[in-house]
Amino acid sequence: MSAAGDRILTNEYGDYPLLEFRMPAAGHEIVVCGEAINITTDDEMEFFDGLRYTVPFAAALWPGAIGLAEQLAELAEEFADRYVLELGAGIGLPGIVAAALGARVVQTDHKVVSAELAQRNAELNGIGNIEYRLSAWTSWHNRDRYDWIIGSDILYYDDMHPFLMEILDRNLAPDGRVLLADPYRPPALSFLDRVLAEGWQVTTFQRTIRLDDRTRDVGIFLLEKSPLPSVSNED
Repeated sequence: MSAAGDRILTNEYGDYPLLEFRMPAAGHEIVVCGEAINITTDDEMEFFDGLRYTVPFAAALWPGAIGLAEQLAELAEEFADRYVLELGAGIGLPGIVAAALGARVVQTDHKVVSAELAQRNAELNGIGNIEYRLSAWTSWHNRDRYDWIIGSDILYYDDMHPFLMEILDRNLAPDGRVLLADPYRPPALSFLDRVLAEGWQVTTFQRTIRLDDRTRDVGIFLLEKSPLPSVSNED
């Protein structure tokens, strides 16, 4: 994994150099560019205190996205020829990895800059099997069913959790699975409590993200709907 500044994001506030992030996946190197690469909590605080007012969250690469992308690469066989929905795609790293593994991917976010950067990053990697949709959870119209629903760093607002649950219920195929990633922020943990209370099975994996001298532990949460109890016909 490495970072180097050599590209530009232009918006109404000015020109911002983009940082380049690289990781191995699907037998080759995946490259994405974002305005910032936030790994540690200090990185996040610096971003929130400064650039958040001129550059949206969606233009940065977050630790959960890196952790999720790494996990997808390890589950390569699970994504070949699958239909995948990525929520809160940001600059697109996990969805790009899923597409590189052979999945047909729909990436969604509610920020125009996200769709633009995600598409640019897919083109940078020669990835063409991704569809981009601008979609807000509060006005969700997608009715498709997906083999996988994935998302990273999307659990930070408790108020949005009910909308997320509705999407999971509406859009996950009967045998589908959900893979979410977050560096153990408190709202993410409250979301996990919620899904457990609603009868989902949750399996947690942990990855340690390393970039230069920065590290961060990230939880990868596999969500599966618990099977309904069998009903006996015996008297």
